[in-house]
Amino acid sequence: YRVSRFVQRHRIGVLSASAVIAVVLTFGGTAAVQAIQIRRQARELEVERDRARSEAAAAESVSDFLVGVFEVNDPMAEGRGDSIRARELLDRGAERIETDLQGEPELQARMLTVMGKAYYNLSRGDRAEPLLQRAVELQRTVAGDTSAAVIAALQELANVQELKGNHRAAEATLREAVARQVRVDSESI
Repeated sequence: YRVSRFVQRHRIGVLSASAVIAVVLTFGGTAAVQAIQIRRQARELEVERDRARSEAAAAESVSDFLVGVFEVNDPMAEGRGDSIRARELLDRGAERIETDLQGEPELQARMLTVMGKAYYNLSRGDRAEPLLQRAVELQRTVAGDTSAAVIAALQELANVQELKGNHRAAEATLREAVARQVRVDSESI
């Protein structure tokens, strides 16, 4: 009875107070939702920052590795002047991948794939095939069996096998790559 009498006597004040309380609650709810969104975006930015740092470190490692491969102490001392051949540089780089990039399997796999492609472009399937097989193994352990990197390495390996005239192995490798791609596509649907 007393509350209803109070509301009747102070109708404008009660309505004003109710409106203020509604505005405060709405503002508080909106602020809470925005705070949750800001925290989620901050976590996403941290993940992206870490990924960018990782990629920058990988790029620096690749750069250092390639500088080391192309570094020639004194070409004149070897009596060849500046006539080092690309294949010799590739041979030097392929030998250094396992030692210089030890402990970085993802980077090793990338570099092995690059070296395998380079040997393929020089029609040296005998040198390219073991590098690409090792790249596939490393990519499977690092990125998973159905990663894009594994599929790409399998395709490169099939190209090399075709170059060497091993058509059955090339077909089997391509079938494996296609099966993995189909699995990835079906999982993403």
